[in-house]
Amino acid sequence: MSATISCPSSITSFFSSVTTRTAGFNTIDFGDLGFPALLLVLMLMFIGAASGSTGGGIKTSTFFIVVASTISTITGRHTIEFARRSIPNELLNKALSVVVYAAGVNAIYYIEVPDNHVGLLKINGKLEGLLKPGNYGYWRFNRNIEVTKLDCRLQTMEVSGQEILTKDRVSLRINLSASYRIADTEKVATLLKNHSEFLYREFQLALREVVGTRTLDAILQDKDIVNQVVENQVKEKALTYGLEVLDVGVKDIILPGDMKSILNQVVEAQKCAEANLIKRREETQATRSLHNTAKVMEGNATLMRLKELEVLERITGKIDQMTVYNGLEGVMKDMVKIAER
Repeated sequence: MSATISCPSSITSFFSSVTTRTAGFNTIDFGDLGFPALLLVLMLMFIGAASGSTGGGIKTSTFFIVVASTISTITGRHTIEFARRSIPNELLNKALSVVVYAAGVNAIYYIEVPDNHVGLLKINGKLEGLLKPGNYGYWRFNRNIEVTKLDCRLQTMEVSGQEILTKDRVSLRINLSASYRIADTEKVATLLKNHSEFLYREFQLALREVVGTRTLDAILQDKDIVNQVVENQVKEKALTYGLEVLDVGVKDIILPGDMKSILNQVVEAQKCAEANLIKRREETQATRSLHNTAKVMEGNATLMRLKELEVLERITGKIDQMTVYNGLEGVMKDMVKIAER
């Protein structure tokens, strides 16, 4: 019984000692391990794989040189010897440099917060403070440190490809663009998990509510109403979470193909009707003007004669050659004559 139990345990121990330094596979639940076992696992991960391997860590050769140097110092020897061969001090200095650098990288958490950004410092999952632009370093020993950067500059958000039905059941594809910025970083950090997803969802819901309660004609007639209503709905709610919405605008309203042709026909019919109306109006005005002219010339022979000469001028302007027999008097009296009936 003991033999069957010790054999799998030894194999599991050997497999875990190898994979922690190379592949990272595991056959046991590390959550069930105690502190001494976890400390041993961390040491093996820190040592890593052999030289020339793709595994991480400081490498087994580096660890061996440091251990050999420690043994030589304890035994009082001035040189590092192994298998009757000495190890140069240059390799020892390189090994110690690698160990110190790796220990520092794993022991110190370094973060740089750029300009116009704010860092959210969380220690063991709890928000401890806000970091202004600059460089920061923290000890990692026995705690989990995480810093999330928030961009406080003006940002844009694109809500694209929203398929929405209007009140009269016309399918529209609308693209919305908005600009915003983070006004209160503490509210954003404590109240929202992801402020971009929150703002995107609010714009999406507000846009669907505005379009779904209005007809297509109302939306096309006044496009700014969509911008105003969406901005008013989202702006007030976003401000309670530390976000300031500055501008909202509809970029595109895309109609289905069949609806486009129908609207083009409607517009064409409206323009034709307007053109016919203008034409009839001009004809009416011209007829009214002729009627007024006839009334004026009815009792005035001079005006009648002037009208005859005007008609004569138009006719002669279209004739290339004309022969006159009775002189100027024939042209004036006989060529154009309006007979009374």
